[in-house]
Amino acid sequence: MKKLILILSFLLSIFTISCSNNNNNILDAIVNNDLEGLKKLINKENINTGITIKDEVSILDRSYEINKETPIILAVLSRNKDMIRYLLDNGADPSIYDGRERNAFLWACGAGNVEIIQMLVEHDPNLVNSRTGNNANGIIIAADFRNIDVFEYLVKDLGLDVNHMDDLGVTALLLSRKKEAKEKLIELGAER
Repeated sequence: MKKLILILSFLLSIFTISCSNNNNNILDAIVNNDLEGLKKLINKENINTGITIKDEVSILDRSYEINKETPIILAVLSRNKDMIRYLLDNGADPSIYDGRERNAFLWACGAGNVEIIQMLVEHDPNLVNSRTGNNANGIIIAADFRNIDVFEYLVKDLGLDVNHMDDLGVTALLLSRKKEAKEKLIELGAER
């Protein structure tokens, strides 16, 4: 019986290392915009699996601590529309939340652009109702990331409440640091 337990433990450790290496390879393919490499790595078992990395990872112009981000979230952070489309077409679920209680839509509001948000909402219209763990909506996330370019689309086209308040009493206007962002939110109906 002890031998069986040792063998099972050994096999589990090999499987864990293999999964971890595969997740690192998926992350590398996404960060390096290697769609062909990603296609070779993604399968039904890992397309919606969260990836966690101890060190921060640089994706485009920001550094992120990777905490259970799914491949679709990582593709959103990379702003790679071809990867996003491939993942959506092959079963990626953009509604899955990561370790920060954000899904692909919320990350797109913060780090993406209108076209990426549109792709996600066309795939799953219910994503517009996404909230973080403390009830922040997409416009609050966009304000937090200073992603002014998506404000109008989120409010006018998707109907997000520009005055939405999260559980901590924070609104998009309260989070806005730039004069330009505040002016845009007020133009869209934010109350002071």
